[in-house]
Amino acid sequence: MSEVGTVNQRIRSLAEENPQQQCYKFISVKNEILPLSRQQLFDLSRRFASRLKRLGVKKGDVICSVLINSRSRILTDMGILMAGGVVQTGLPVLSDGQDLFGALRHSNCSMVITSSASPTANIFERYGLSSSVGEKGNVETIIPVQCDQAPCLKQLIVYTLNSHEDHTAFISSLADEDFYEADVNADDEAYIFMTSGSTGFSKMIPRTHRECLDLADNHCRIFTKDDVLYSDRRFGWLVGFPHFYLTHGIPTLLQEVFDGVTMRTVAEIWGIVLNLGATFSFLPVPDVLMLKQHYGDNVLQKSIKVIMTAGQPIKKNVVAVVGQVCDVMMTAYGSTDTGVVTYGLITVHNKQNVLFMSPTGRTVLRRYLNVETTTSDMFTKDGWLDTNDAGYMDDKGGLYVIGRQSDVITVGPYNMYPQWMEERIQKCPGVQSVVIVGLPHPVTSQELCVCVIKEKDATLTLAELETFCRGMFLPGATKFDGVPERLANIILFGYPKLCGHLIKRPKVKTL
Repeated sequence: MSEVGTVNQRIRSLAEENPQQQCYKFISVKNEILPLSRQQLFDLSRRFASRLKRLGVKKGDVICSVLINSRSRILTDMGILMAGGVVQTGLPVLSDGQDLFGALRHSNCSMVITSSASPTANIFERYGLSSSVGEKGNVETIIPVQCDQAPCLKQLIVYTLNSHEDHTAFISSLADEDFYEADVNADDEAYIFMTSGSTGFSKMIPRTHRECLDLADNHCRIFTKDDVLYSDRRFGWLVGFPHFYLTHGIPTLLQEVFDGVTMRTVAEIWGIVLNLGATFSFLPVPDVLMLKQHYGDNVLQKSIKVIMTAGQPIKKNVVAVVGQVCDVMMTAYGSTDTGVVTYGLITVHNKQNVLFMSPTGRTVLRRYLNVETTTSDMFTKDGWLDTNDAGYMDDKGGLYVIGRQSDVITVGPYNMYPQWMEERIQKCPGVQSVVIVGLPHPVTSQELCVCVIKEKDATLTLAELETFCRGMFLPGATKFDGVPERLANIILFGYPKLCGHLIKRPKVKTL
């Protein structure tokens, strides 16, 4: 790992080392390449820091960004750090905003950055915070906030970011700002990451600058400075953090997404990967399977070095792409709480016995934010973190992780939270009780099944229940977060014993 102690210093160091090298290439819907050089990232993030300072942001202030992947998002995130602030990742999915407001209260967040057409803007309008009022500029509206849902929140910055041209206009607006860089050190907090929320609302993990660079180092042990990464993972999740750039200066290719634009198919993404010279690509397991289905059993004349994946079991039909579209498959095991714990390398010559590599353990969390009792419950008496995962060891000492003990359903690369959905569906007229379970699915690992027992004499129909469910999540969140617009299966039962039979789960050992 670099000796540079803060993310800010690392961004400066990379810019000084090779200012014109591109660190990000965003691909527009018109297949235009929208690059950011190392120097631009450094300069523009400092200019945004100056804007934040002018708006009253001080060192240690928590600022939540709900912008989606774009040049604007990476510049505002790095700008918050340059201003001495703490980036809170915001990925709300509930239409009433309770997941967002709960996170804002826990972090004592003072500012939210959003865009006018994003689903999140609808949440604030629901509580009387419209972007039609406030101090309006060319691309931004500043709204003073008094919100009972989150009393700590003081300002809302709403950007017009409905097209790639709008993102370009935002960048141009920074030209009039001065440069500003706060004095921060390695032990100052930099990011607040959200966990998967397997026990209800997501827990929050504060990370210092030092920890962020340690997390980056754990992700980069098989990379070289000549590699190019393709990854469309959301900047808001830990896996979307710029690990690879901060540690080795590795450039990243990704789509610039704005509200209302559907992301490309897997085949189109693979065309970008090959045409723009990516050597590594992160693909969730369902995308790998769709890629295999697209190309069949054909061995391609052009492939890449490594496909990285995580979060789901690796089965034989997934491993089959090794030697076809990539030389190596890397599957990682870890979490937001731990960083990468270990990863396996599957090669064309060794598809049966996985070579496991174990990164350092220094990335285990120190605490959850404002839930100290939960933090203490996570650790054993001798200091080990209990991941609450389920699995087993074979007679050769091989460790197999098969899922979670906690009540979470894995749908593709996304974790779905039954508790949230059950609480909402329970309020539907005619529902006596509800349980949501995961059923096996050949591509996404699991799909959701909603088991409902009707109240006596209730006339509730499947169509009525589906309509009720559609209002549960933010409109548009499905495009990027894997939240279904309608729940995959809804079954109405008249007798509890049928529901009890369906949700019987196999017993597994806790790791």
